[in-house]
Amino acid sequence: MGIGWAVDAVTVGTAFRFHDTHWQTWVGDESVALSEEWMAVRPIGGTTNSRCFMSNLVALKPAPGADVAALLAEEPPGARTNLSTGWWIVGTASPLRAARLAERLSTNSLVLAASPVMRRPLRLHGAYAAAPNDPYFGLSFHLENRNADGSSAGADLNVRAAWPFSRGAGVIVGGVDDGIVTTHPDLLPAASGTPHFNFVQNDLNVEPHTSVDDHGTSVAGIIAATAGNGLGVAGVAPSARLAAMRIFSGGNLPLSDLSMATMFGYRDDMISVQNHSWGYTGDNQERISGLERDAITAAANTGRAGKGVVMVRSAGNERFIVYPSAVRVIGNANNDGYLTMPESIAVAAVRRDGRVASYSSPGANVLVAAPSSDEDEGFEGIATTDRPGSDGYNVSGPGDAADYAFGATAFTGTSASAPQISGVVALLLAANPALTRRDVQHILVLSARHIDTADPLIRTNGAGLLFSFNVGFGVPDAGVAVELARQWISRPSANSFAVASNLFLPIPDDGLRVEVPGMPGVTNFSATAGLALHPDDPTLLLPLVDVGLVTGPLTTNLTGKGALIQRGISLFEEKVRYAADAGAAFAIIYNNVGGNERFEIGGTDRSRIPVVAIGQANGLALSNRLATTNLDARLAISGASVPLLVTNEMVCEHVLVTLQTDHLRRGDLRITLKSPAGSISVLQMTNTDNGPGPYDWTYMSVDHFLEPSKGVWTVTLSDQIPGNTGNLLGVTLTVVGTSIKDSDGDGLDDDWEMTRLGTLARGPKDDPDNDGFNNAREQAMGTNPQVDERALKLDLSPWNGVLWRLSWPSTGVGTNSVESSLALPSFGALTNVPSRFPVNEVFLPFTNATHQFFRLKN
Repeated sequence: MGIGWAVDAVTVGTAFRFHDTHWQTWVGDESVALSEEWMAVRPIGGTTNSRCFMSNLVALKPAPGADVAALLAEEPPGARTNLSTGWWIVGTASPLRAARLAERLSTNSLVLAASPVMRRPLRLHGAYAAAPNDPYFGLSFHLENRNADGSSAGADLNVRAAWPFSRGAGVIVGGVDDGIVTTHPDLLPAASGTPHFNFVQNDLNVEPHTSVDDHGTSVAGIIAATAGNGLGVAGVAPSARLAAMRIFSGGNLPLSDLSMATMFGYRDDMISVQNHSWGYTGDNQERISGLERDAITAAANTGRAGKGVVMVRSAGNERFIVYPSAVRVIGNANNDGYLTMPESIAVAAVRRDGRVASYSSPGANVLVAAPSSDEDEGFEGIATTDRPGSDGYNVSGPGDAADYAFGATAFTGTSASAPQISGVVALLLAANPALTRRDVQHILVLSARHIDTADPLIRTNGAGLLFSFNVGFGVPDAGVAVELARQWISRPSANSFAVASNLFLPIPDDGLRVEVPGMPGVTNFSATAGLALHPDDPTLLLPLVDVGLVTGPLTTNLTGKGALIQRGISLFEEKVRYAADAGAAFAIIYNNVGGNERFEIGGTDRSRIPVVAIGQANGLALSNRLATTNLDARLAISGASVPLLVTNEMVCEHVLVTLQTDHLRRGDLRITLKSPAGSISVLQMTNTDNGPGPYDWTYMSVDHFLEPSKGVWTVTLSDQIPGNTGNLLGVTLTVVGTSIKDSDGDGLDDDWEMTRLGTLARGPKDDPDNDGFNNAREQAMGTNPQVDERALKLDLSPWNGVLWRLSWPSTGVGTNSVESSLALPSFGALTNVPSRFPVNEVFLPFTNATHQFFRLKN
C-alpha cells in the first residue's frame, strides 16, 4: 500500500471530479507519494509530467450567505479555518476523504468552489533553466559545455541562462537548404503550419527528394528541435518555428539568380531569420548578381515591418590546404560575395575547447563564431536531428537513434555553427520583437566572448572590443544576449559615407622585408611570412641575436630583441615558441639548403610573435656578421598605401573597401585597412588564386565596430610572392554606421558625453563606473556610464541533481567571496573567487536544510 491513504485505500485509476476554477477530473496514481497526508494524482488526459499531490485538506468557497456548518453536517468534527478571502480550509482523515468531500460539495448550488489542497508541479524561474530531458542533451556541448563540478569545459552558447526568459516563441526561422523532414518527431511542432516553399520545383513539397538531401534536417534541429519532450535533442530556440526554404536538390545544384532573389524576399513579413549554411569561400572571388544583392538588401532593410530579416550565413570551410612540405592559406570569408554585404552575419566555427576549427574560413567580415567539429583534431561535431531510418548521416542504432546525428555521425563544419546563431537570434527577437537586424548585430557583438584567449590574432579595437581574424568577436553568450535584448533601445537609423581615390600606385614586388641598417651592401632581405602575426605595422628596430638551431628551451634572455634561427631538426612552431618564451619580439628563420630559396613556415598559425623565413645565403650572411658585430633589425612591408580622409562623424558598424588593380596574380597580395583608431583589418592574405586582380571587388570589415569614422584610413596592398607585378588603380572606402556629433573623434557623441559624463575628456575605452562596460558599450546600449545599473542580486538555481548554481552580476575585476549560513561538508565559504564579467558563478552541493542564506562580498 502506498503512503498517503492509510485510512481509506485508493487504487490506480480511481477518479475524482470537482470544481475549483473549472471542472477537472483526476485519477489516483499510487506510483508516487510524499507523506501520509498526500497522495499522487494526475489529470485526465495528462501525463506523468503533470502529476500533482492531493492533501487531506479541502479548500471550500461557499456562496455568499451559505451556512458552512450545514454544508459540512455529514462530516466528522475536525479542524476548520475561515480565511479572510472567503475560503474555508476543512480537515479530513485522508486525501481520499478530502477528494470525496470535494466531489460532493462541488455539486451543491451553495458552493462556488471545492477542491483538495494540492501540490502542483512548479519550477523555480531562476536565472538558469533546468536541463531538458532530451536523451542527447548531454552530448550537446554547444548548448552547455561544463565539467562535472559545473565549471566551464570550453565553448558553448550558455542557453540555459537564456531559456528562463526566452525560448524563441513566435519567431519563424527560414532554413534555406535542401529541405526538412517536417514530420520528424523533434521537428513537427516547429514545422507545422509555417510558410514552407520549394524553390527548385516551385511547389510546397520541402521534404528531402534525393538520398543526399540530409543537410537541411540537421540544420533545422540545431535551430529549433523541441526541448523537454523526452526525444533526441533540443534546439537553441526550442519554441521557435521553422519554415523550410528549399533551394538545393541532390547536392550543390544551383538555382538561377532570379529564383534566388525570389527566395531572399519570400514571406519577409512572417519569416524573421534566414539561415544560410552554404556559400562560397574558395581561393577565388565569387560575385553575386545584382538581382540577389538588391533582394537581400530589401529583405534585410524593409522586411519584418521595416525591422529587417536577419541573414545568418556560415563563413565557410576552406581555411588551409595542408601539404607534406607546406601549408597554403586559401580560404577567406571575404571571397564570398554574400558575406561582403553588411546585411550578412558571417559565422565561424570553433571546436569544443574554443579554438578556431582547422577548416573554418577566417576574415575581417566574420562577426561571431559558434561551436562545431574538428575531426582532424579529435573533436566531435554537433548532435542534432537526422533523416529517420536508413537515410541521413546516421543509418543505424537502437530505438530512435537513427533519427539523430551524434557521435561519429554528428553534424559538422560552419554549416553547424550558423544555425546556432540563427537560434540565438530567434531568442533575441522573441525577447524583444522591436529589435532591428542592426540591433541584433550589436547585441551579438556585445555578448560575444573569446574562449581561446591564446588565439594570437585577438586584439583590442579602437572601441575596446576584442576581435580576431579567426573568429570575429567570439562566441555569443545567449544568456547575456537575451538580457541585453530585453532592455535594448534600438539604435538610430544607419547612414553611410564614401570617399574615393584614383591615385595610381605601383605595388612593389616581393615586398615583405627584413631590414638591417648595419649590414654592408644589401641592407634588407626578401622574406616569407608565417601564418599568424604579420608586420603590417613595422616592428621596432631591435638588436638581433643568433640563437642557432633552437632544438629546446632557450636560456638566453631575448626580451626586447629579435631572434635569428636556423632551419632544421625541430619544428618551426617549436622554434618560434622557444624564442617567444625567451622574450623575443620577432623571429627570422633562415633556410638550411639552397641559395636564397625561401619556404612556407607551416605550423605557425599559433605563434605569439611575428615570424618570417629568408634564404640560406642571407641567413648565413647575417649569422656571420653577428659573430663579430652587433646588428639591429626589424620586419617591415614595402607596399602601396593610400590614405583616405573621412570627415563624416559616425560610429562605425561596417567598413567596405572596393579595389581596382591590374595585378597579374591576386594570390600574391596582402591587403589591409588601418583605421584612424589604429586598428588594422586584414582584408586579404596571400593565397593560391592564380587569376589577376582584385578588380572591382568589395571587401568588408566588422573589425572596426563602434570605432570612430572621422580621420585618416589607410589601405595598403603589398605583394609578398616574387614573380608577378601590378598597380593599384583606385580605391573606394565606404563607412556604414550611426551619425553622431564627434568633435574630438573618439566615437562618442559630444552631447552624450556632456550629458552622461560632463566632459569630452573621457575615451571610448574608459569605464567610469567600473562595471565592466566601457563608454563605447554604454553608448551603444543606452545605459548610464557612471552608474552600474545592474541589480546586485544572488540567484540560486538547480543545475543538476546534486549541485546548485549560485550566480551574480560581476565586473571582471578583482575577486568575490561567498559565505553560507551553513557549514556544508564541501562548502563553507568560497573566498577569492576570480571575478568574471559579466556574470560570476559558483556551484554548491544540495543540502536538506530547510533554509540557507548566502552573502556576497566584493
